Amino acid sequence: MATMNDNVGRRREARAAAAAAAAGAATAAAAAGAEGIRIKGDDQGGGGGGGAARAGDLLDLLLDAEAEGAISASQVSAQLFTFIVAGHDTTAHTLSFLLYEVCAAPHLRDTLAAEAAAALPGRLDFPTRATLRSVPLLDRTFKEALRKHPVAATGTFRALSTAMRLPSGEHLPAGARVLVPPFAVQRNPRHWPNPESFDPGRFTPEASEGRHKHAFQTFSSGPRDCVGKGLARAEGLSVLAALFRRFELRLVDGPGGEPYPDGAAIPEPADHHMITRKPAHGQEIILVRIFAQCSLLTETNTAPAHMGQKLLTLS
Repeated sequence: MATMNDNVGRRREARAAAAAAAAGAATAAAAAGAEGIRIKGDDQGGGGGGGAARAGDLLDLLLDAEAEGAISASQVSAQLFTFIVAGHDTTAHTLSFLLYEVCAAPHLRDTLAAEAAAALPGRLDFPTRATLRSVPLLDRTFKEALRKHPVAATGTFRALSTAMRLPSGEHLPAGARVLVPPFAVQRNPRHWPNPESFDPGRFTPEASEGRHKHAFQTFSSGPRDCVGKGLARAEGLSVLAALFRRFELRLVDGPGGEPYPDGAAIPEPADHHMITRKPAHGQEIILVRIFAQCSLLTETNTAPAHMGQKLLTLS
């Protein structure tokens, strides 16, 4: 938290310095213009008063709101902290579920590895926005992990602004607190045939056609849906693309077995509404590093085995 506040402070100072420099340049340009003198570089634009100090990212948007008096300095930090914690913790749990499902299906795992290799020609290349557009199977696999293993499994309560009647005929009064659990919605066989199976093919355009627009509730829907869903997809696909490009993954005990029994939820006190769902038990996965020409370093090679293999515990 302290490091984040330091970074916010540095960005705030840089913006102030850039704004002051821009104001000074504007004053000098006005004075020079009155005398008919052209100042070198005064036609370079820049706009926004931020110059090079403006990155145009989330932090800049929050600092703009602070400058307009819409939020306070402490709210800037609070908003950033929420994005970082909520965005990374939940995505990490999703990746844990996904890696188990993929490693339990070797054909899918190998196909994803081939897709990642095509999208990232260099083994150590880092994914970019263009990369995320060139891994459609990985994207569908990520969505299927979100469907079968929604981290926010129970959803959050909402209060009805007006009374309504459900298709079943039950009447709900205004002010009633309603919970729509993604875990139940996304395992409803009416919308998801054979819902217990892991099938990225559900998210092809053909398979998605005609599906109810609210059948996928991992990020909720409507004006109060998850503001971080874009971040979750970007960081999730980036990590997975790099992981499948650099390593061959396999379960320690091989495919089969269910490491996440009983819905995979860690028991919580009865009076506590659990929002985040994560694996209840660890599952070790072997990472075998991929070297040039996609050759695998194993114990039969001349280099020490520990250079090529690592254990990753999903938890």
